[in-house]
Amino acid sequence: MTEPLELSSMDGAHPIVHRNFGIYCTDSSLSARIHDILPSVDQISHSVQDFQTLEPVRDYLLYDLPDFLVVDLESPQTDLGAIRRILNEDPWLGGIGIICLVARAKSADFLQLATEWNLLAVVEREDLDGLQKVLGTILRTPVLILDYQKTNPFHESPKGSIKIKNDLSEAEEIAGMVSSYLLRTGRIEKKKSYNLNMSLSELLINAIEHGNCMISFSDKTKLLEADVNVAEHIAKLNKDPEIGSRTVTLEYSIQKDSSTWIVRDMGEGFDHKKYLNSENQDLFLPHGRGILMAANSSDSLSYNGKGNEATLVCNHQKEDEYRVPVGLLTEEVAIFQKGEVVFSENEESSHLYYILTGEFEVSVGGTRVGHLAPADMFMGEMSFLLNKRRTATVVSLNRSRLLKISHRSFIRIIKTHPNYMLVLARLLAQRLSRTNLATG
Repeated sequence: MTEPLELSSMDGAHPIVHRNFGIYCTDSSLSARIHDILPSVDQISHSVQDFQTLEPVRDYLLYDLPDFLVVDLESPQTDLGAIRRILNEDPWLGGIGIICLVARAKSADFLQLATEWNLLAVVEREDLDGLQKVLGTILRTPVLILDYQKTNPFHESPKGSIKIKNDLSEAEEIAGMVSSYLLRTGRIEKKKSYNLNMSLSELLINAIEHGNCMISFSDKTKLLEADVNVAEHIAKLNKDPEIGSRTVTLEYSIQKDSSTWIVRDMGEGFDHKKYLNSENQDLFLPHGRGILMAANSSDSLSYNGKGNEATLVCNHQKEDEYRVPVGLLTEEVAIFQKGEVVFSENEESSHLYYILTGEFEVSVGGTRVGHLAPADMFMGEMSFLLNKRRTATVVSLNRSRLLKISHRSFIRIIKTHPNYMLVLARLLAQRLSRTNLATG
């Protein structure tokens, strides 16, 4: 076990990230209310488009490739099946997350909808506070993905622990960092990264609020009814040396097939069985739903007898579960072992590579300059598109699988799937943005 990593602040310079999402709803008053509660998140801008019919939604999904779509399941729509088919026909579209709005939700609804949609969350139509929280979490996540190399302790230390102070924003950022790392390295897909983010965030916040700060369910109800800011209330409680000295420990172990995340607070514990066995309707109460949300969104959740330690297990994708974009299904699969060179600096760039699994080191002149993983999708795209020699050497850090795409195949793919060019263009723009940020 490594020494606990102290993280008192996750501050740092981030690039401005823009998120694009749509609202599919025939109730214009509900759409207007959603616009009114859109959260403001530092370093994040966003644009929203409203839709009431199928055809413009289809074009929007195919050619705008939004980050997520809010779907009102209570609107008198008859074409939700068509929307599901569009999203499921290609992994890149399948990565578009769905937030479902329902009239009255139960945990059973969540489980059923999760089998039909790439589900991020189920929110009651009247629960605008819940929707605002969900949107805030989703909007915030990409900053952590872009800042992966700087903020992640997991890459070099697959087993260790992190100490978190009684700070709700820090807890949310740690949860985002965890889900971002597993997403970026191809261990989980996009839908699961959001679910893990929500689950771990709820567990960490519960550990701070109810464990370390001893805020009971009734206490929090009174705070919310009095419109008291809970984060500010916790800051006041931290002035008590006994409470302020307490921390939450996130202990982690990242294996090939799964990862385990143990959240431990310094409180007196609670009757966790009461909440894990609650009736379904408790899942969507204004608060007190964190444990059920975490249980419904994770592969396994258990507590110690005292109730101050929660163990969350996240199962990873297996190699045969990785979905290949439909336009790339016929391309050659290239397998590399640890230490093998994918391509070398100055060699001819005859192929573009799509990353299925594995991690890679990028070096120039013998100096390490970068790291690639499945979240980067492509490698060697610049020299490939410009018909130039390779500008760097790429070495596989573990067993990896790539799709090898020739110039002729690339042209064929773009002709049949023109929206793929947009994916590649966005990827190049993101990498240029990161380079500009790094070089000042």
